[in-house]
Amino acid sequence: MQRRWVILIALLACAQVAGFAAGMDQPNFAGRWKADLAKCEFGMEPVPESLVYRVEQKGLTLTIERVKQENGNETKIVRTVEAKLDGTTLVLEYNTNAQGYDLNIIERWSLSADGNDLTVFRSISAAGGGTDQKLVFHK
Repeated sequence: MQRRWVILIALLACAQVAGFAAGMDQPNFAGRWKADLAKCEFGMEPVPESLVYRVEQKGLTLTIERVKQENGNETKIVRTVEAKLDGTTLVLEYNTNAQGYDLNIIERWSLSADGNDLTVFRSISAAGGGTDQKLVFHK
């Protein structure tokens, strides 16, 4: 009986260590990210004057404030999204409505090795078509 307890305790300890190690491997996307417009590909959208993401991250939940300057006007959108982890890439999927169009957006976020560069691949689809974007940000 005592041997079973030792085995059970050892298994629980291993599970806790594995869970802790897995959490350490999770990339941290939190911070202020400024788009490098020369490296971005906006698809069918016009290139803005500036684009900044402010990201708060709790586990796989991201709160993203997207601030875009176009034609002297600032547009601010705040969205909270539950992401999925695909290796070290975060995958975000959400629906929104823009200018009367229902959009499905899938984003794949990845960090550079030093954590100072963020690349976002966005796929935007709507009933009438869609577009793909590549956004490159620096901290």
